[in-house]
Amino acid sequence: MASAQRASLARRPIRWRRHALATLIFGAAVVVWFSPSVYAPAARRSAVQSAAPLTSLRAQASNSWSARLQTVEPAGAARIQILRDGRVIDDFPVRGAGQLVYDDYLLWPATTYRYEVRASDRAGKPVQDESVDLTTPPQLGTFPRLYAPDSFWNRPIDADAAVDPDSGAIVSRALAHYAAGASLATGDDWGRPIAYASSFSMPYPVRCTKFDCNTSVVFRIPRYARPNSGSDHHLVVIDPNGPATTPEALRLCGQVVDVKGRPVDGALLTVAVTIAQTRTGADGRFCLEAPAGVQLVEVLDPRGTGTTARQVRLSFVSGAPEARIVLP
Repeated sequence: MASAQRASLARRPIRWRRHALATLIFGAAVVVWFSPSVYAPAARRSAVQSAAPLTSLRAQASNSWSARLQTVEPAGAARIQILRDGRVIDDFPVRGAGQLVYDDYLLWPATTYRYEVRASDRAGKPVQDESVDLTTPPQLGTFPRLYAPDSFWNRPIDADAAVDPDSGAIVSRALAHYAAGASLATGDDWGRPIAYASSFSMPYPVRCTKFDCNTSVVFRIPRYARPNSGSDHHLVVIDPNGPATTPEALRLCGQVVDVKGRPVDGALLTVAVTIAQTRTGADGRFCLEAPAGVQLVEVLDPRGTGTTARQVRLSFVSGAPEARIVLP
C-alpha cells in the first residue's frame, strides 16, 4: 500500500509538468495569434490593394445648373471623352495644352452626378480613365436667360410701342382660331431640344437645305446634342464661348500608295479636328472634307496588324493639287 502511494505521488509531478507545458504552448499560440506583427504585412498589402488610384480630375459646381471639370491631359492621349452618369456628352481630339477645363450645363439642382474622363491613343486604346462625383447646390435666384440680352427673344417691348391697327383680327384669326387644338410641345417630336457647347466641342459646318443658303455657318456642337424627331428636326445649341471661327469645309482628293508607288486599298483617313473619315478604294484614291487650312490627318495602314497610324498634314485650300500619301 505504501509502495502504491509513493508511485502515485511520483506520477503527479509528471502530470503537472505536462499540464504546465500545454498551458505554456497554448499561451504562446494566443500571443502569436493576436500579435499585430502577424497581420501588419497583410494589412499593409490590403491597404495598398484597396487604395484609390491617383487622379488629377476635379469637379466643382459653379452654380445649381452647371459644373466645371479640370484635369491634366495624359501623355500619349489623342482623344478625350467626357461622360456624365455613363453617357458620352462630348468627344474631341487632345489639343496638347496640358490642362483640360470643361464646362457642363443644364444640370438639375441638388443632384449628384458622376463624371468620367476617358483618354485614348491614336489607335483607340485606353490611356487613362478618371471619375469623380459632384453634387449641385440647391437652386438660388432665377435661372439665367438662354439667349443673349440683345436677342429678339429677350428684347422687351417698348412701353410706347404702337399697336398694329389689325391687331384684333390677327389675334382672332392666327391665335384664337386655333386655341382649341393648341398644346404645349414638350415631347421629343416637336419640342425644342437645348444643348450647351463647350470650347472643346467639335465645330461643324451647318448647311442649309431650303432658306438662306448663301450664309455660311460654323458652330460647335457637343456630342450629346440631338435634334427633335419631328419633320423639322429643330435643335438649339448655346455656345457661351461665342461663335466658332472655323472656316468653311473644303474637299480634298488624293491617293495613298506604298514606297513602290502601288495603291494601298482600305487605308482609313481621319481628320483630327472633325473626326470625318473615309477609306481608300482599290486604286488607293480618297476624297475628304475638312475646314479650310492645314489639317492633321491620321492614316491607318490596313496592312499587317492594321493598328499602325501615321499622321500627315494636308492643305485644304481652294485649287490645291491632289494629295499623295506614301506609307512605308
